[in-house]
Parts: sequence; C-alpha cells; structure tokens
Amino acid sequence: MTLVHNSTLTIKPRTVTLTSKSLSKKFDGTYLTADERYAACEKYARDITATAFNKEKGEGFVANEGIVAASTEFTGKLLAIKKVERANTFNYTRQENTLAENYKIEREYGDLEITPPDEKIKLKIKLKANADGTGRDTYVIYNGVTQQAIMEVHVSVDGEVDTESILKRIIEASKKWCIKPSECGNISCLC
Repeated sequence: MTLVHNSTLTIKPRTVTLTSKSLSKKFDGTYLTADERYAACEKYARDITATAFNKEKGEGFVANEGIVAASTEFTGKLLAIKKVERANTFNYTRQENTLAENYKIEREYGDLEITPPDEKIKLKIKLKANADGTGRDTYVIYNGVTQQAIMEVHVSVDGEVDTESILKRIIEASKKWCIKPSECGNISCLC
C-alpha cells in the first residue's frame, strides 16, 4: 500500500536592500548628480550596495544573481545650495537570471548636498538706455495704473561657472522682484 500526502511548499523571497551613496560638492552652478561626481573622478559615486548574503536570515542575492551595475540609471539631481535627504534616486535592472519573484527588493537613497563655494560669485550688471532715452537713469511719475520700464541688461560672471544656469537664476529672481533697482550696478545675491 502506498500513501500519498499532498502538501504545499512555500519559498519565501529573499530580502535585498539596494543603497546609493550620499554625495556632496561645492556650488559651481551645475547639477550635482551621481554621473557628474563619477565624471569628476569620484569612482564610488555610482556604486550601489546590496544587502550581504545571509543564508539564515534569507537576505541578499544568491551567488551569480543581482543587478546590472552598468545599467543603473541615477535620476537624483540638485542645483541649489542645500542638503536634501534621500535624493540620490536610481533605477536598476536585474540580471537576466535574477527572477523578481525570488526577491523582495527595496531601495535606500543617499543624500545630495551642495555647500557654498569658497569664493562668492560676482555678477556685474550694466544697464544701457534705450534709443528713446528710457531705461537707465530715467524715471516715470506714477499715474495710478500699471507701468513698466524697458531697459537692456548686460550680465557678466566673474569666475568659472555654468553661465547658463546663473542666467536662469537671474531671470527667475527678477520675476519674483528679488533684484532691487537700487542694486542694479552690483548685485551680490539672488533669491
């Protein structure tokens, strides 16, 4: 006589946490990204650390399985002088033999931080009067309705920075009225 007993086997997925590095740099007018830091010779900037293999706890990738490091796409970026926690975001690709159902993969993102530059960036602004005389050193008496002054502005930046990003900040600041007319000759800060 043969006894047959049906049972169910459950294979629990292994847990893996993928962690990106925390990165920082001094402000230079360009985005802080993992790819930018890697290009600046910080070879660890694109590293992703995976939970170490632990047979008893069911953690980590088994041998010859994991992610394709070269295919990791870093999506986090920062331009302003500040620190943003968990901003070094990324997307990954599993190796072909690494089945999604065998793993519970979570991501932990490193921080991104841009610190103030050693030297202040100096902006030189020159105003030029228009041909009809409006613009620099002109005024209009307020008549109770919306008025505007039209002028040509020339901006130059002392130092080696990404001029395009600085100009974008100037335009955004001027939209918020952060540039005061009394400071036209020498703006030292932007908001």
